Amino acid sequence: MASAQQTLSFSSIGPPVTPLLLPQARSPRFRADNSVSSYASVSGNRSRTCQRSSCKPHCPFSSFLRREGEESRGGTRRISTSLSPSGKLRTTISTPLRVQASLKPQLEEAAKQVVDYFVRSGMAVGLGTGLASSMAIRYMGEKLKDGSLREIVGVPMTSMSAVEAAKAGVPLATFQDYPQLDFAFDDADAVQEGTLFAIVGRKGVAGRESILKEKAIAKAAKQMVFIIEESKFVGQLKGAVPVLIEQEDWLDVAEEIDDLFLGDAEVWRRPSHGEAGPMGGDFPLVTAEGHFVLDVIFTTPIANAVEVAQSLEAISGVVTHGLVLDTAYAAAVASSTGVKIRTSLFKSAFTSME
Repeated sequence: MASAQQTLSFSSIGPPVTPLLLPQARSPRFRADNSVSSYASVSGNRSRTCQRSSCKPHCPFSSFLRREGEESRGGTRRISTSLSPSGKLRTTISTPLRVQASLKPQLEEAAKQVVDYFVRSGMAVGLGTGLASSMAIRYMGEKLKDGSLREIVGVPMTSMSAVEAAKAGVPLATFQDYPQLDFAFDDADAVQEGTLFAIVGRKGVAGRESILKEKAIAKAAKQMVFIIEESKFVGQLKGAVPVLIEQEDWLDVAEEIDDLFLGDAEVWRRPSHGEAGPMGGDFPLVTAEGHFVLDVIFTTPIANAVEVAQSLEAISGVVTHGLVLDTAYAAAVASSTGVKIRTSLFKSAFTSME
């Protein structure tokens, strides 16, 4: 995969840190419980029931009823299940720190280099969301104040980036006013080497109302760059892929997605706050456009991201997903030893260094 790249080194860089891989989920056998019209998994002498008011013959949430003590890791979340003293299934989800404290200076340097090498006076720039994007926005504001940049217009992808731009003094405009952009930058949850395919929209970024606008602005830019730490620069995409779906008949859509990736992924509806089980609790997240968010957590590396995207898009009720394909021109990768700008041979030559 490395052979399909051009690399510009600002200092040496070590090998990417590969995130932990989800173990293969064990799908239990289900039997009908005639008294409550639901399905239960049997493990030893204990039985656990899928807590749904109306459960279909093939329960889309079978993979969530795992044996006591089984744990998995997917994307930005660690998921563990166990039985409470009363015999109910208990799910615990924790979110680790997204950026190591020791890498923040390098990530800030990557953000500054992206602004220095790509942003020119008079440009319309798509402003991403996340820690690195906030650093880049603040640096743009500094350059506007000292006069090294002029007549810049920022088009924010989220409310978070709009707030950062307002505080930094970066003039703002709407995507409707600037449907074609000169440049855009954004954070990403994972970027694949070679192709620069990426995943955006995982849980944990404040102010990210929806990935619909984020993806649209990224695709509208002539050049798009992700700013990431090296642990997110991976050989194969893996873990959680967010999927936006219509609220109507959402259980049917979740079941179809579960069937599509049976044995390879788990499907969770994202809650609006805190943590919840597979159903998303009593208060599921609703995006600004009125959609639910399903986190499709792949338990194995994604062998073909293009096929996964096409399969999801073919399902009625799916609005969009967090896979960003054939959009990024480059990735600024920060590590403990420096910053590298990685470009793909699928894109045009690296010209912004001239």
